[in-house]
Amino acid sequence: MVCDYFFPSVGGVETHVQALALSLMELGHAVIVYTRRYGELSGDHTLPCGLRVHYADIPAVFAKCVLPSVVSLLPSFSALVSRERISIVHTHAVCTMAIECMPLAAQLGCAVVHTEHSSFALDGVASRVLNRLQRAAMCQADAVTAVSQASRANLCARCGLIPARVHV
Repeated sequence: MVCDYFFPSVGGVETHVQALALSLMELGHAVIVYTRRYGELSGDHTLPCGLRVHYADIPAVFAKCVLPSVVSLLPSFSALVSRERISIVHTHAVCTMAIECMPLAAQLGCAVVHTEHSSFALDGVASRVLNRLQRAAMCQADAVTAVSQASRANLCARCGLIPARVHV
């Protein structure tokens, strides 16, 4: 699972990612959450619930997200995928790590799943740039889900996806 937002931060996306990870673990899947550094929290950790988390040594710079760079995640992400023999990468939300890790995962031979959690604007310079970045990254997704019908409609409008391709 890949997302800028995770424990110790608290919120809807963080809760969703943890709950999904724990449910997958109960089904027998090995799960690792790949997120950004939180304060001094970096590297590999195991939460009390047994969930493994890799906190990449990249700080948040704005709204809990890491600075977009394309190459800053490559060393730690590719090492994690190789070391853990990861075959599926599940990204969450519109955030830097998700947008950057979708094409990286595809290049590393992983299946890519993306879950959209929110709705974003269709107009304005910042929204247009973000939507274009996400649209380009979404080309790498083998499966796409959204947490609500409204989120699916917004994602399809922003990224030019066919609604039947996005599962709720």
